[in-house]
Amino acid sequence: MASQHDDNAHARVYGCKECDRVQEILDGVSPVLTKTAIASVNCNEEPMVCDDSKVFTVSTLKFTTGNNELTTYKESLDASSVVKYIERQSGSPVVDLTGKNHLDFARSTRVAVVAFFGSDCPQERETFNAVAERWRAQCSFGSVDGLEQDSKGPSIAVYTQEEEGPVYYHGPFTVADVEAFLRGATQPLIREFDPIVHEEVTKDEKPLVEFNVPWCQYCTDLHVQMNELGSKYEQLGLSDKVALANINVDANDVPIEIDSYPSIRLYRAGSNEIVSFHGNLTQMLTLEQLDTFASQSGSHGVSVFNQNKAHDEL
Repeated sequence: MASQHDDNAHARVYGCKECDRVQEILDGVSPVLTKTAIASVNCNEEPMVCDDSKVFTVSTLKFTTGNNELTTYKESLDASSVVKYIERQSGSPVVDLTGKNHLDFARSTRVAVVAFFGSDCPQERETFNAVAERWRAQCSFGSVDGLEQDSKGPSIAVYTQEEEGPVYYHGPFTVADVEAFLRGATQPLIREFDPIVHEEVTKDEKPLVEFNVPWCQYCTDLHVQMNELGSKYEQLGLSDKVALANINVDANDVPIEIDSYPSIRLYRAGSNEIVSFHGNLTQMLTLEQLDTFASQSGSHGVSVFNQNKAHDEL
């Protein structure tokens, strides 16, 4: 592993067939990140290390500031993105922005959180900075001196690559309230399944899961439809009834038998029953077909196209 340097960042890569490419990237950024220790672990040789670090797919990059907590790197896997990410962890948690450049900042990262403050908001700034320090490994934080247009008080906007527009927050500026907002606003419409996510989601939510493989073009195209359906669930406040998820069968241990791709399964609320989709996959599934399957097969019966017939069977 990497040697520990107090208050300095450490990036870790776990070995696989793509290790050479990842290692070249890390070797290239190493001269720039002089205060960062970089190491690699071969999961074939050190399986316990990878298991303890909750590595389910390879290659995987993990980051820590020496606090015994590992955060999975989810930004683009190129030299520029890696450098920006590590520098973000080492410097101030909040970047000073302007009304003109905050959109460029938002587009430059996977998840950007931008706060808008007036001149009389010292307490709100302090709260935002505290949240940014705790969440800096997951999001990029910035602040603008000046209230947002048509806003009468401080606000927060969350920009993600999945959504066309931001999600806004105008509520109380306490650490608990802001963090609760971020947990909801930064949750991807389609979750990436791994063994831990599988256990959490199937226990607390009942997901519609697409089991796929990287070489399946239909799977890639279906992801677009699933993402749009997830957006509609979110807009109608139905995300707590039906969660969407996908799992790469090539890279993960799958808890059920999969014999074709894509394979779509729905985990029913209130039971351990798993319902398989048996429709026609010769043509791309429509939103209506996916929604009908989730509505008719699920315990909650929610539908984005027929709200009048939605029911809530607990």
